[in-house]
Amino acid sequence: MGRNPGVCTRIVLIGSPVLDGCAAVGATLTDLGRGRAGPVVDLIDVMTGPADAERPPGSDGGNRLVAGGRPISWDLRGLELDAVEDLVRARLTSVLHPNSLLIAPAAAADSPVRCGLARAALAAARSQAAILLEYPQWPHDSTSFENVQWTRLRLLAPSLTALRSKESVLPALGDLAAARCVAEIVALPGDPELAERSDIFAEPADAPAEVANRFDAMLTEGATDDPWHLDDSPYERRRLELVLACLGRPHYARVIEIGCATGQLSVQLAERADLVIAVDASAKALEVARRNRTPNIRWVLGAVPQDFPAAEADVVILSEIGYFLDGPDLLATVRAARRALRPTGEIVVANWRRPTEHIPLDGPAVQAQVADIIDLPLRARYQDADLVIEVWGEPVSVYDEYAEPPDRPSTAAEHERSCE
Repeated sequence: MGRNPGVCTRIVLIGSPVLDGCAAVGATLTDLGRGRAGPVVDLIDVMTGPADAERPPGSDGGNRLVAGGRPISWDLRGLELDAVEDLVRARLTSVLHPNSLLIAPAAAADSPVRCGLARAALAAARSQAAILLEYPQWPHDSTSFENVQWTRLRLLAPSLTALRSKESVLPALGDLAAARCVAEIVALPGDPELAERSDIFAEPADAPAEVANRFDAMLTEGATDDPWHLDDSPYERRRLELVLACLGRPHYARVIEIGCATGQLSVQLAERADLVIAVDASAKALEVARRNRTPNIRWVLGAVPQDFPAAEADVVILSEIGYFLDGPDLLATVRAARRALRPTGEIVVANWRRPTEHIPLDGPAVQAQVADIIDLPLRARYQDADLVIEVWGEPVSVYDEYAEPPDRPSTAAEHERSCE
């Protein structure tokens, strides 16, 4: 959804409170609703509970998270949950049409209200042939999406501007916005027909080869084989040294490096590995890299996530590559790295911390999105004014793993025999 908005003319986000949904997908909705030609974005806040229940503090802040969103309140306090579900279904049915997108909370076993809203949304979307997506409070709320198949999940692709705008508002909204997702994730509905229709809307368009073409042009048109100054920039030399220093072990069987460029880091990795699989989308960059005939490097032309190597690895290096990917491709790349990783392996994510231009993300956004979606503990972290490096993997003690075994104390009998 962020790359392929289709012909949607109306977006309805519903929640109790709707702030949950705004925190989950607010940046994407801001992008979709921008401009006069953008769809109308309705933010429906469903109030339930006793007739005298007070509105939670800050629950009306959804329109601050979704620029241009139109706040609507459905006050259903004092009604039984069955009646709330029936009324919500009827009202949604009256406002939806086939070109509508409905975004509703995913059912959660510990929240009868959310379960009722999810059922009402499903019924209304079915009857009106609308598009339906579900949002979680996950991963911060462990009851959301815990039983959802990963194949149903979709990572959205909001602009960096919209993400930054959302981040600036969240702290002022208090605890209700604490369950925000840095990575904006939705799920396709469980109904197969609805899921197929919704996936057409949510499915990202084919990623263009613009980045690879730009890098090829830099190498073709420039007077140097090192347009990124990987050989002579103090920052670049230091970055490579720090990435190597953050690796948890002195030697590895197999390393996968994504975005190897002209191969400076690859060559140094080869000194600590039996095999390095070095991948880059730029044919010109690999042409330069192949001039180094290090025998244990396999150079691979390809773009992630679709060309991620089908091989196991002890380390996957994602150094200054993530911000060239948008949200869906970043998620797919991290998942591919996770699948490739051996049980005691590590994924290294390193990025420039300064502002970026004309690319989907920046370094802090990449680090935050990876942290939000990866299922590994943080093993090590380094940060300075320019660079941040995070190593994800199960804890390992190099001291314990490589220490020499202590001398075994001899028994009295052995000591006597040795003295004979």
